[in-house]
Amino acid sequence: MTVKPREELANLPDYQEGKPFELACAEKGILSVTRLCFNENPMGMSPLAMQAIVDMAGKADRYPDTFIYELREKIAAKERARGVSAVTRENVFVSNGSDEMINLLGKTFLSTGDEAIIADPTFPQFETTIVSMGAKAVKVPVDGAFQHDLAAMLGAVTEKTKMIFLCNPNNPTGTYLKKQAIADFLAQVPKHILVVMDVAYCEYAQGEAGYDQGDDYVLKQKNLIVLRTFSKVYSLAGLRIGYAIAPMEILGQMQKVREPFNVNIIAQAAAAAALDDVSHVAKTLANNQQGKAYLHEAFREMGLDFVPTAANFILVKIGAPSKEAEKALLDLGVAVKAGAPYGLEGYLRVTIGKPSDNERFIAALKQVLAK
Repeated sequence: MTVKPREELANLPDYQEGKPFELACAEKGILSVTRLCFNENPMGMSPLAMQAIVDMAGKADRYPDTFIYELREKIAAKERARGVSAVTRENVFVSNGSDEMINLLGKTFLSTGDEAIIADPTFPQFETTIVSMGAKAVKVPVDGAFQHDLAAMLGAVTEKTKMIFLCNPNNPTGTYLKKQAIADFLAQVPKHILVVMDVAYCEYAQGEAGYDQGDDYVLKQKNLIVLRTFSKVYSLAGLRIGYAIAPMEILGQMQKVREPFNVNIIAQAAAAAALDDVSHVAKTLANNQQGKAYLHEAFREMGLDFVPTAANFILVKIGAPSKEAEKALLDLGVAVKAGAPYGLEGYLRVTIGKPSDNERFIAALKQVLAK
């Protein structure tokens, strides 16, 4: 008799093993790879965070603080300093990356037969979590401007709806929801439905007109949780650490299914230090603005349509099969993300890098599209 998994897993794709692209390129004699596929921070790690890692390395033989007390206190204090006066440590939940947070939300609030509404396209982990819990992912296509269609998402609500996911700015489109649109939307969502607002790229979007990351609602709205991360502007993607801000009633239920010691001791220390490195964040945002302007102008000169971005990546229409273009660019040592897996055939998503990264990408893209 064969050991059988849960029936819900039949609705998820099989795991596909692959080589790291650095290794695949090295085997072809390409020794330098420009990584513009994971929306990482090209400025590297904060010096303060790096020193915290060094200082904590000798303590890695000990279990971490399972309550993540000091980091939660620090996050809450930072939120209060930004004007969200009611946030306390009890309103902060820290996880092993945003992926774990999303999985915990599914384990806490979704059951077989439930429905959860997501934009299409959006961050794939939303759908993976929904389906793995035996629930139905109700996909609502983005509008003609690649923006969440909030009216259609409200229209998709049924008696089975338990959650609605918003990604602001949205991955992979880079578009964002404005403050009034979010306020109007939240006012119409039934109060028993949990709204999950993932603002992983919020720091990059702060200068955009009308951008809102949910601060004004997160504790007033009892059915809202806001997800943030240290992977993007804070450059700690490899340490896997994210956090949420929400009413205690929501987080208390999630604590029931959280694994103890879910965030390692080095990640906790690095995240706390990264919060203090205002200079590193400023340099990161300045580089992003410069790179965004360069790539937008380069695409215009090449006659390529693109979606103006509020994040650290750009969705560009190349008019060619995206997986083939992805492979051809990798053969030139530039790693980007094909749009096809998101249902965006003919598009590429490219992370904004340092000036030399961006220039190498544009040169390679011109070479690929000239063939």
